[in-house]
Amino acid sequence: MQKIHIIALVVALACGLGVGTQASLNNAAGRLAGPILTGLLVNFLGGVASGVVLAGLYLRQGVGFLSAIRGSTLNILILAGLLGIAIISGAVYALPRIGVRQAGSRYRWSNGCSHYR
Repeated sequence: MQKIHIIALVVALACGLGVGTQASLNNAAGRLAGPILTGLLVNFLGGVASGVVLAGLYLRQGVGFLSAIRGSTLNILILAGLLGIAIISGAVYALPRIGVRQAGSRYRWSNGCSHYR
């Protein structure tokens, strides 16, 4: 296997672990703050962290690294952000009610992997 494939697999594994961890943290926050507020706050605080990173990149590299963001790209980014809020809010609402195990089994079933139980 090529080195680039191994790196990609390690990154995919780390992302998968991160998604599971984020779901658990979001559910814990959702019990305290409610699903909609949790979805909004998670995305807002993630945006603040992204803003800090972008400011650091701007100070280090100048405005050139932002040249790829044009009108259509900005529209896509806005829609993706709104979708992220909906996904987190929906997961925070649904997972405590149906359980993570049942949600995972339904996901696997809907993707044609019926051999999982």
